[in-house]
Amino acid sequence: MQGDNQIQFNKEAGDRVSARYERLHGEIFNSIEQQRLRDALSVAKSSVKTGAELLKALDYGCGSGNLTRFLIELGIYTVSADISEGFLTLIESRFRQTGLSEGLLINGKDLSNVPDGSLDLTASYSVLHHVPDYLHVVREM
Repeated sequence: MQGDNQIQFNKEAGDRVSARYERLHGEIFNSIEQQRLRDALSVAKSSVKTGAELLKALDYGCGSGNLTRFLIELGIYTVSADISEGFLTLIESRFRQTGLSEGLLINGKDLSNVPDGSLDLTASYSVLHHVPDYLHVVREM
């Protein structure tokens, strides 16, 4: 499966499993991996030298908010981006009350709806293998 067909398949799969994604992926949602992610994002935050008073991050392919949660805990305003409206609905219900979260529907091909220079940090976890031309997306990041 390639290109647009792959993107549509991924969108439909995300919408279908969004409510139970974390239960399906114990290999990701366990205390050891979660601490590793928390620590890695903390190091990433300390490496940002943009001078922004409030850092702004993109969680590309946010899924159920695995990275979004840690970015918000670090006090970073987070744009959680996904092709799945099901995941974005979940993100909104989980994090809207923080004041540090917004969702962004992306097309799975590029970051054309993210203004250049608008972010201090981009994070992605367990998603690039789903992107047909992930090298293009990484270059844009």
